[in-house]
Parts: sequence; structure tokens; C-alpha cells
Amino acid sequence: MKKNTKKIATVTMTGAVLLAAPIAMNAAPMLSAQTVEAAVKTGWVKESGKWYFYKDGAKATGWQEWDGKRYYLNTDGTMKSNEWMIDADGSIYYFRSWGGAYKSCNVVINGRNYTFGADSKMQGSQWIVKGGNWYLTKDGKIATGWQEWQGSKYYLNSDGTMRSNEWRLDDSGKIRYLCSWGGAYKNRSAKINGRSYTFNSNADVTNTQWISLDGTWKLAKDGRIATGWQTWDKNLYYLNSDGSMKANEAFTDGGKLYFFRSWGGAYKNCWYTSGGKKYYLHDNSAAYQNEWLKADGKWYYFQSDSTMATDTWIDNYYVDASGVWIPSKEKPTDKWITSGNRKWYRHADGSYTKNDWEVIDGKYYRFDNEGWMVTGWKKINDIWYYMDKTTGERYGEGWHWIDGKCYYMNANGEMAVDTWIDGYYVDASGKWIKDPKNEEHTHKWVEETKTVNHPEESHIEIKHHDAVTHTVNHDEEFHYETVNHPEESHMETVHHDEVGHTVHHEAEGYYETVHHDAISH
Repeated sequence: MKKNTKKIATVTMTGAVLLAAPIAMNAAPMLSAQTVEAAVKTGWVKESGKWYFYKDGAKATGWQEWDGKRYYLNTDGTMKSNEWMIDADGSIYYFRSWGGAYKSCNVVINGRNYTFGADSKMQGSQWIVKGGNWYLTKDGKIATGWQEWQGSKYYLNSDGTMRSNEWRLDDSGKIRYLCSWGGAYKNRSAKINGRSYTFNSNADVTNTQWISLDGTWKLAKDGRIATGWQTWDKNLYYLNSDGSMKANEAFTDGGKLYFFRSWGGAYKNCWYTSGGKKYYLHDNSAAYQNEWLKADGKWYYFQSDSTMATDTWIDNYYVDASGVWIPSKEKPTDKWITSGNRKWYRHADGSYTKNDWEVIDGKYYRFDNEGWMVTGWKKINDIWYYMDKTTGERYGEGWHWIDGKCYYMNANGEMAVDTWIDGYYVDASGKWIKDPKNEEHTHKWVEETKTVNHPEESHIEIKHHDAVTHTVNHDEEFHYETVNHPEESHMETVHHDEVGHTVHHEAEGYYETVHHDAISH
């Protein structure tokens, strides 16, 4: 090598390299000369035990060529050596102890074989260790995700680092356990964190057991993450769609309420208090709902929202402030009250009807101004009603015998007066008249106009009838009638005596239109 004769002395360092592996020696970069001037530094310089490459007076970074060798300088200018480097495009390089990158060679590094091309990039597939992490290279690039190597399954993060000592789900949702050296267990049983597992030849976990995946407890079942309701060791669990376990929370499913403990199992056969409300859980962990519970010899009722009822009536049963049924307490209800020979109707709230109608069990009753039940006849707004003397119930539509007389009431209970009901007459007092003699009648002539047509002629004539009286005689006769009375129906023989009566027609006039053929008058 040439020596520089400038004012500042030059130090020239050489080193030898074996193709098989980096030489373990404190060698300087291969260079033909190193020059250090007062204002400008050019070439390699060792400062505080680290090598730097100056270029145009400044520390160079990144890839640099020197004397046919390739070097890489970190962002602070320090030279890489005895290490792997993964470039931004995923290419992989290894730098020897003196800094130069391997190229166009096959070498053994840490007991593994590697091939480097003329561009110094590693070729083929192999594991590397960088910064204490394992990486898998495939076709000269860093591999990621699930990979197979020599029959074992591995998982590599997005930066290429290998995962180990943990549970992972593969791309199909199967559960794998990555052991300390990274490969998934297969064809064996293993105890992991105190729990026993069995793995088949495909590295699937075959028994049902809990696993901790990414810090979350999940249940492995048939080689996959279980979801929904699951039973484990006689406890009920609910697993969300991602397999995570419900814990320290309430959950409603199918209209039933459940509460889960901190470790995930649902409460059962016990009291539970939440938000100041009390609940009781069945053996199947569902909260009581719309039902009674007998606990410690006492009865409790749970409402539609599963909360325990307090200080209220459940049908005719009272539960106190602590939720306990009090058998001795009678619920106020609507009911009849008898005082002497009179009655009144008390509502559950203590009120009662006065001077009005009230429908009780579908029947009408009348109450007076003081609230007493009315019986017998009652006239209201000029309409008569009748209330049964014993029950007080208002008579409804139909015929009714009252004190030996028959009356007709309509659908509103109103008594009919002075009218005919299906051929039966009731008088102004409302009672049925058995023989109203409706055969007595008077005929009257009514004024009328008739048109009389004569061919070829029409005219108006005024006709006059004088008043006339004649006698109509009805012979004595018998006939049968079917008479229907309320409460009874029978056949009566009705006898009419011979009778005569006079029919009188008043004098009247009327008009006729008369037509005669071929004449006029």
C-alpha cells in the first residue's frame, strides 16, 4: 500500500478473511490509505473504539463502497459488523467482524449454512438470529405469518420475529401451542401453566381445556375456540363470539337474566344483589322470574325483570319491605258490605258509588244518594226500572212477573209503557193487558181522487157521498191462540161473543176524471 507523506501521520491496517466464517479478530476495514487532514477527513476513522467513514468531511451513513467491499453505516455513522441486517426491501445481509458484507460465497454462521450473491444478499431459506430474535428467511426474504419448516409449524410476526411459548390460532381457526423453540407441539401430551393438553400429528389440541390466548381465557374444544353457552366442571359459562369469557357482568339471553363471577362461572342457587336490587339464581343459573321462591322457610316473589318484589301485593298476597310474604295481611278488594238489611259496595280503595249505576260482575246495580243498593221499583228521569228485591240486580230485556203483574223491560232495563210488544199490549202503567179488545175500531172514509177514462174524452167530475151509517155484525166464534208470557207459554181458547157495532162514514166529496168515447160533456 502507498503511504501518505502529509503532515499528519497515516495508519494503514489490514486484515485477513476466511470464506467459511468471519475471523474473530479486531481487524480494521480493508483500505489502501487513510488520510486525516486539519480541516477535512477522508476515509475511515476510529473514534472511541468505533469505526466511521468520512466522506467530503462528514460522517457517511447507509451503504458505502470501499476498495471493492460493501459496508453499511448506521444513522449515527457507526459501522455494522458481526451482525445480520434486514434492508427496507426485506433483503438480508451479514457483515463480518471487520465490517464488509459477505458476497458471492457460501458460509457457516453460528452453525448454519448460508449463501450470498454478488450483491451480498442472502439467498435461499434459513433461520437467522438478530438482536436475540429468530427470523425465517424464504427465498432471500423475511417470512411472516404461519410457516412450515422441516415438518413443524411456526408463527412469525409482521416484522418477521418468531413467536414462542404461547397459544396461537392458525389461519383456519385451529389452536396451536408454540413451544420454547417456536415450533407447534404435535404428537404428544404437555402440561402448560399447570393444565394438561394433548396434541395430534397435525398439532391440533384434541382435549377440551382452558387456554390463555393473548391474555384472555378461552375454552379449547374440538381443536377450536368454543363460543356461546358452555359447561365446565359443573359451572356454566358464556363465551362471546371471539371466545372471550363473560365475567363480572349481567347477561340476558332468551329473556332470562344471568350474573357471572370474576372467574367467569355463572352464579347459581344463591342470592345476588346488583344496583340495590335482589335476585335469586336457579340451579341452571337463570334468575327467578314471575315466580315464588321458598328460602329458609320464607316465601319471596320475583317480578318479570327478575327483581325481588318488596312492599307490594302479588295478586292477593302481600310481601313486606324485606320481600317476605305476610300470610296474615288481607288485601283490600272490591266487595259487598251488609249492614242490617241493607247493602253497599266498597271499592278496594275505600270509595263507593252514589246516585248512579255500577256494573258488578257483568250485572247492573243502582245505588242511592248515600250509596245503599236500591231494590224494587226506581223511577229515573221519568223511566221506570226494577231491581230484584233480594239481589239488587236490575231486570234486563224481556218479560218479568212482578207482584202478580207482567211487565216488559228493554235491553237497557227500561220498562215499556203504552205500546205493543210482539202482539201484546202494555198500558201506561207498564203492565200487560190480557184483553185489550183491539177488535173495536172505527172506519173513516178518506178523501180520494180517482181518474175515470172514457175513450176520446177526459173531464173532471165532482162526486158527493152523503154521510151514512151501517152496522157490522160479528157472529159468535171460537179460535185458538198461542200466548207467550215471560216465564210461561201456553195455548188459550179465546171466545168472542156475538157482537154488533156501528160504522159511520162522514159525508165527503171527491174528484173523478171521467173519459167517454167520442163524446164530450
